Amino acid sequence: MKICIIGVGLMGGSLGMALRKRLGAFVVGVVRKEETGIKALELGALDRWTLSLEEGVKDVDYVFFATPVKSIGPLFRRAQPHIREGALISDLGSTKRNVVKDITSILRKDLAFIGGHPMTGSEKRGVEHGRETLYEGAPYILTPLPPFDRGRVGELIDLVKGIGAKPYILEPEKHDLIVALISHLPYLLSIALVELVSRDETAQELVAGNFRDLTRPALSDPIMWRDIISDNRDFIKKRLEELIEIIAQLLDKDDVEKERFFEKVREMRSKLYQVS
Repeated sequence: MKICIIGVGLMGGSLGMALRKRLGAFVVGVVRKEETGIKALELGALDRWTLSLEEGVKDVDYVFFATPVKSIGPLFRRAQPHIREGALISDLGSTKRNVVKDITSILRKDLAFIGGHPMTGSEKRGVEHGRETLYEGAPYILTPLPPFDRGRVGELIDLVKGIGAKPYILEPEKHDLIVALISHLPYLLSIALVELVSRDETAQELVAGNFRDLTRPALSDPIMWRDIISDNRDFIKKRLEELIEIIAQLLDKDDVEKERFFEKVREMRSKLYQVS
């Protein structure tokens, strides 16, 4: 099994490590800088690297795009003429509607594309922070468009299971609505809180553990998040309106109602992560 990963940072590098060590795949990485390729090779993320997109996708069975979401379509347009017949294409992007629409609109009939989004990661960047176990136990969402080839979807499901992740099938629109809530909105809240604190010198001196934990997402890759927020703006706004409504209603509750609400939410949070 020969696989090309375009973009060998934290996500792409960790995918390469898992594919090589767990599935015995031969992994080719397409990188922008020589030092990235050298480091990825040293860390066991790749078998070979290249600066050439066209060279990297030749004669492989699978191509994974692990780049910012707005770059996936343009990169695929460049790569497609050089991808061999029968290859399966996927991506690791955090939004799906536009990526899926863009690629399927120009996809050759002899190729297959299935959008993907592993729900894992870190605020750290770069292949040097990659690890083989990053995908272990993580939800991995696949967004095939109907009517889809069940055989090709099953093929990708097997690969996802092979790296230790848990595959889920969602429609692209449903995916984007859900991740706006559980991923994109938390990021926006974290950066908004940091911005507010940046305007208050006394607050900066008093920040502690809760603030640190809540704002950890603000350390994430700005380019990646620029594309995500722009691409999923409509669903993020919808989720933000829902959040504001919940907070506004909470502030108007009496003390008894507030306590009941807090207890209900506490129980739900415990159930989500199975803690007592």
